[in-house]
Amino acid sequence: MRKKEQYPVINWNKVNPGDWFSAEIKGVKVVGKVESAGVSKYLCQNVFNGSSCENKWGFDYSWTIHTGSIICLRNNGVSYLAIYKMKPKTVEPDKIFHVSDGLPCIIRKGYVFFPQDGGIRIENKLVRTVSEQIETAVTYKTLKKIKAIIGCNYKIDCINSTLCIGCKEIDHKKIKELVSLLKD
Repeated sequence: MRKKEQYPVINWNKVNPGDWFSAEIKGVKVVGKVESAGVSKYLCQNVFNGSSCENKWGFDYSWTIHTGSIICLRNNGVSYLAIYKMKPKTVEPDKIFHVSDGLPCIIRKGYVFFPQDGGIRIENKLVRTVSEQIETAVTYKTLKKIKAIIGCNYKIDCINSTLCIGCKEIDHKKIKELVSLLKD
């Protein structure tokens, strides 16, 4: 079996609107359908909201790859693109969990991945530790200790029983729900 190419050359003359695709967008595995508008190509799927196209083939969002060249794929964060005439059975897209409005994460074996801002990967053990510490946090000193545990490597702070990733806050109930979904 041939190894999948990170940036494959696609013959777009053989790709029709409505053909299925699998790819990684910003490190997230997605499956959907291709749409064309002039020379622009769009990947219609339910994860990333990018440039909109008229026909999304029943999916929520579309992601432009402009002409679909290797440079365009790379510039738009798309890799491992494969085109299929029928829905691929062997490709399983990542399961997305929304921890807060506009903050999706992907639960993978051993870690949680937040794809925004270049991607933040947090080990499951750390997510559990943060959850336990927030639950028992009652003083500023304890909250400061939590910040020290997770540190600046992850760009995370704990304030008022919430976990902040970038500028998005996740309340403790959502963190507990996330912990219950973790895969080890």
